[in-house]
Amino acid sequence: MRSVNHLSFVTMTLCPLSMMACLSELPPDFGEEQEAEIDDVSDLPTPSSDLDDVDSGWVADTGEEASDSDDDEPAQTVTYEFGSDDSLLYIQVWKDESAWGSGWAHDHVIRGYGWTGSATYNAEDLSQCALSFSVPVDDLIADEDAMREYVGLEGTISSSDRSTIKEHMLSSEQLDSSRYKEIEFNSSTCSSASGSNGSVVVVGSMKLRGQSEQISVTLNVDLRGGQLYISGELDITATQFGFEPYSAYAGAVRNMDEMTIVLDLVGSAQ
Repeated sequence: MRSVNHLSFVTMTLCPLSMMACLSELPPDFGEEQEAEIDDVSDLPTPSSDLDDVDSGWVADTGEEASDSDDDEPAQTVTYEFGSDDSLLYIQVWKDESAWGSGWAHDHVIRGYGWTGSATYNAEDLSQCALSFSVPVDDLIADEDAMREYVGLEGTISSSDRSTIKEHMLSSEQLDSSRYKEIEFNSSTCSSASGSNGSVVVVGSMKLRGQSEQISVTLNVDLRGGQLYISGELDITATQFGFEPYSAYAGAVRNMDEMTIVLDLVGSAQ
């Protein structure tokens, strides 16, 4: 798997006029997005990197350590909730290196903001497992410096070029945000051979741009201190969901078809 990257588009100047003219053209939620951005990589929520600091092993949701006695009660089915304040969800798309103008383009990283999700989990009965999340398309944030550093992308992208990247990303030829407001995933089955903590294979329906497709993903699951940690990558393609990868200048610059949705989640029992 390649390192995390995102939608590659030709960079353009969004506001070539005076600053006052530029400000008049900004979308009404521009200030809200600026406030949602994270400036320092250390401020990104990365739950999986915190696991070493969390006591290992199952701790019951009551806060009491599980007993070793033979008459322990069966594990309970518990629902955990996730969100962008404490967890990280982002999409990767790569530029097509074979395009002759690829040197003008960039790899990008798009972070989900304002998204919500939940998981139902029973350490002893994965038939009770379920995972879902919903990501507002309009709230996707393109190419923050912190995210570029986090995924190992060189350089920064100006705010005007980032706005243009998002404009292309939300256009009718791509995510078509005027018609399709959410990216959604809802699981149907879970299976595993590795016990309560380990790899869980989750199969479910991914809905993107109004089209639903079945996706299978292997996720790392860990119960610690009454919290559920989930991490993994969902590999999808643009054409799988009915649209072509972004291209410009008669294909001189274009994206790869492949995209990856990366999850790094922690949820508390409800």
